[in-house]
Amino acid sequence: MSRRKKQKQTKRKQKIKRISPVKEGLKAFQAGSYEDALKAWARLPSSHAKLNEAKAECYFRLAWQQPENAIDHLQTAQKLQPADGRFAYHLARLQHKSGQLTEEVANLYESAYQTEGEFAERTAYLQALLKMRMASKSAVAQLQKTTIWEQLTPSQQDDLQSVSTIWNKQSLSASPEDQFWLGVEAMQRGNKQDAKRYLTQASHQLKTAGLSHYYLGIIAAQNEQTQEAAKQWSAAKKSGFQHPHLDMNLGEIYHRLAEEHIEKGKIEEALKVANEAARYKDDKQFRDLHAYLKQQIAYESAQRGEWRQAKQLWQSAEKQAGGNFRLMCNLALACEQEEAFTLAATYWRKALRQRPRKANHPDAIGDEQVAKLWQRVAKAYAMVEEFEEALSVQKNAVKWQPDNLALRIELAEGYLENARFQAAENELNRILERDQNYIPALMMMGELFAESGYYWQIFQAPHYWEKVLEIDPNHVGARQNLATFYIDQGDNHLNGWFISHPSALEAYQNALKFDPNNPMALCKAAYIHLYFLEDEATAQQYYDQAITNHPQNIEVRMLITIQWLAVGDGDKAWAVTKQAEQAMPNLPHHFYLAIADNLLNNDATERIQPWLDRAVEKSADQSVYLEIGSMGMMNPQAIEIGEKYLHIAIKKGIDVARANMLLGIYQSRQKNMKEANRYWDQAAKQAIKDKDFELVEQIEQSRIMFSSPLGGLLGQVFSGNLDPDEMIDMMPPELLAELFDEDDDDWEDDDDWF
Repeated sequence: MSRRKKQKQTKRKQKIKRISPVKEGLKAFQAGSYEDALKAWARLPSSHAKLNEAKAECYFRLAWQQPENAIDHLQTAQKLQPADGRFAYHLARLQHKSGQLTEEVANLYESAYQTEGEFAERTAYLQALLKMRMASKSAVAQLQKTTIWEQLTPSQQDDLQSVSTIWNKQSLSASPEDQFWLGVEAMQRGNKQDAKRYLTQASHQLKTAGLSHYYLGIIAAQNEQTQEAAKQWSAAKKSGFQHPHLDMNLGEIYHRLAEEHIEKGKIEEALKVANEAARYKDDKQFRDLHAYLKQQIAYESAQRGEWRQAKQLWQSAEKQAGGNFRLMCNLALACEQEEAFTLAATYWRKALRQRPRKANHPDAIGDEQVAKLWQRVAKAYAMVEEFEEALSVQKNAVKWQPDNLALRIELAEGYLENARFQAAENELNRILERDQNYIPALMMMGELFAESGYYWQIFQAPHYWEKVLEIDPNHVGARQNLATFYIDQGDNHLNGWFISHPSALEAYQNALKFDPNNPMALCKAAYIHLYFLEDEATAQQYYDQAITNHPQNIEVRMLITIQWLAVGDGDKAWAVTKQAEQAMPNLPHHFYLAIADNLLNNDATERIQPWLDRAVEKSADQSVYLEIGSMGMMNPQAIEIGEKYLHIAIKKGIDVARANMLLGIYQSRQKNMKEANRYWDQAAKQAIKDKDFELVEQIEQSRIMFSSPLGGLLGQVFSGNLDPDEMIDMMPPELLAELFDEDDDDWEDDDDWF
């Protein structure tokens, strides 16, 4: 026989272990699954020991789990264990409270009374009350002959005698101990004035305070004194009086008070009492009222600019009574105020889902409003840079109003901002099909082609802006775009492979046709006359026009100064600078540093010092030394100058740690690694002393970077001995892997790949 068959036979012979009904039921009982426990124990024989006791306990506990079936469960438990006073007591108590004043209930009380223990003591007073309700006028006299009377406290005996006196329509004594019962008697006679007087006196007695306030509340409610009723019932609650009717009355009276305050326009007071009513009442009518009040207070808070409080109230109203269109809109606005734009978008979308569909509804909105809400959602997503979601939502806005060109232009703008040029062009064409003279679309189409980077499209851009000027000759944006376009073309003619100053001049003059006072076009046209045509007079005319129309433009003064330096006329350059200083007394030191940097870039190091001196003179603080010291980082011509000013900074105690760090970089670029490390050590020591731990990290990063092979290559690039393209060719594979992520395949999603 094979091993597999033997294993199968062995498994067949194994006995199946079953859990006994006793253990199964006990496990369910311990887990609180009393019905499952009863099902398990139902499989046991009726003679099983302690079975009835266990079942009775299950039914007893089920009574509290299922209040609607409590009486049935307690009846079953009592039948199973008739000698257990606990079951008889609770069953009689429930039936007594439900108004069943029968012999059966009396017998149950008697059964509980006959048992020993706490339930016998609890039953005496309840049994006496039941007998009084069931008996004749001589109930107290009959009770006094029984053992039950002996189990009552003197206070309980006095109360029963007082009740008997009232039932028998006899007069009570006017003693302080009888004030409560005198009040009850007066209520029975319909004498509310006396009842109120007696009960008010009784409310000061600890024993009768709760019931007295309760009855005083009833009298006030009958007299339609809502505020007084609420006051008395609240006092009854505070005194420890407990009764379902009290809670029900409190909920109802506070609800009524809230409505009264609303009628008087006292919304804040209405919300306060509604908050009290919420402790006792929770039906739909009240929830709607409570939510309405919260929304009203929230609206007032929002008008005062208290958006956080408004949002909390609106959210509470939503949780209590559910959302609606108006509430969702308010929540969305509150979220926008808190700049919680993702949540704002969620609420706007909820508002759209919950908007009324019937045209006659007071909150009904048309297609235009629906489109605007979708647009609001799109803007919320755009604020958190969820641009794809924003574009998708903007499409919904366009669907609701396809002829709304303003919506369509926003969609096209979204495509353009996300570099989806073809999608933007398609949408702009749809707009122009509807209105060929729609200026925003023409403006954007020009911008689209200008930014596309394709030469065959770039030169189409002016066509759209010129068409805008045909429609509106004074359109400022179109003129500025055309001027900028031609200035860029002029720059390309001067900086490209084939320099053509006539073409550049023509382009700058074209720019001036559309924007006659454009400062950059004026200065650059002047430069052509000054540098290439050697026509100082014409150049000066352009300069004068630029300065006259833009007297406070620092960039204009700077450009003119640089251009005079470019033709070697330092005197004219300083003259322009002095004019600038007179026109702008607070000319910043960056003006002089920019000119110095330009001289460095044009290999005019020998002419730089006066400009650096003026920068130091004009600087508002001594950080200028570090700025000059940093100039050599990207310009190999300025290493010596940079080191000079960094040493001055250290001598003056200005940002010593950073100055040493830069000196270390300079030394590493000159392959003096020993000196470089010395400077870096000094920098780190000073940074730690200054507790500038961010700078400490920067120093270590500089050490690692410039000590590596990559740092050596970077040093050669900075020193001008190596072209950046050559550096890439010289880098080993491991360095290339550090610079470029080989797993980056974003090109697959690029709209412009093909």
